[in-house]
Amino acid sequence: MSKIDQQIKNLNAEVDALMLGVIEQISYSEDEVSKALFVAKPR
Repeated sequence: MSKIDQQIKNLNAEVDALMLGVIEQISYSEDEVSKALFVAKPR
């Protein structure tokens, strides 16, 4: 795999991890906007 391909893969993994953290925070929030954005909490 080329260096650029590996950098893209690493960046995508970082973005995925950050988005998971955001989704988790939304799922724990109790305000109306958070409930509207995240209808079903993961189990």
